[in-house]
Amino acid sequence: MRLALFHGTNQAFDRFDPAMLGLNTSNAASRAAFFFASDFEAARDYALFAARNLVPDQDAHEARVERLLRDADRAMRRGDNDRYERLILEAEALETRAMQADPAGARVLTCTVTLENPVEFDGSAREVVCDLGAVLTAARAAGHDGVILRGIHDTPTGQGPACDHVAVFDPARIEILEVLEIAEEAETEPAI
Repeated sequence: MRLALFHGTNQAFDRFDPAMLGLNTSNAASRAAFFFASDFEAARDYALFAARNLVPDQDAHEARVERLLRDADRAMRRGDNDRYERLILEAEALETRAMQADPAGARVLTCTVTLENPVEFDGSAREVVCDLGAVLTAARAAGHDGVILRGIHDTPTGQGPACDHVAVFDPARIEILEVLEIAEEAETEPAI
């Protein structure tokens, strides 16, 4: 089964990386699979949510802050208090700028996902949505390569349409076709 789907993010990447699972939302379901929506507007809502909550290129930002803190720790152990204070202030300034920055980097990825053995659920079934992490874990353990939630209404703002959401376990099953930069006021849906 080959599906045309959308993924909302504010991170720049050319392949899906399991190490990044749960970056935007830290619930168990977000750490268990890569999520896609069948509707552009639902993915757009997630992209704008990410832009409001995450620093673009989060990995590089965190690496810069970690490097500064490591260097500050070394300076403190050497007794170089001036350098220690400068490095701590620089790390704090980076974090402050990141927290105060305008939403940035929202993008929707147009993707194809190829699944051979997905399990499907009615997205209106409360027990599925309430414990999606357990549903995903059980599906993976049963040998499924993904989960399709039909007609689910799930976007960060609650404003998006009900549509199919697809959870994919293996990044090798995902192909990124196009990356669309999203502006806050954009309302157009691209052709697939």
